[in-house]
Amino acid sequence: MRSNKVPPLLMLCESDLVAALEHLRALPRVPARPIAWDRKRLIDVVREAIGLRPKVGDGAEVAPGVFALIKPFAVDVRGWDERDRRLQVWLYVRSASTDLARIVEI
Repeated sequence: MRSNKVPPLLMLCESDLVAALEHLRALPRVPARPIAWDRKRLIDVVREAIGLRPKVGDGAEVAPGVFALIKPFAVDVRGWDERDRRLQVWLYVRSASTDLARIVEI
């Protein structure tokens, strides 16, 4: 059994990271920097956004149009083992920007 004093080991899929980086680097007024800097910063921001004691189902806003969701590690992969105590951060990227000419009041 995992001690409550030990933070869970977190995993992040490289393809999620790449998609989030592409989205963030395409935003208007983003200064040109080496991709390695943006990658490190994004990983740091994800870690900070999810906190020290994330649990399955927790979510967090990471950056403009990037959201994180905590899942069991590799739950979406055949052969997933629920005894694996690692957690995975799934990154979701908003596919569109706000179009002020096309909004709906709800």
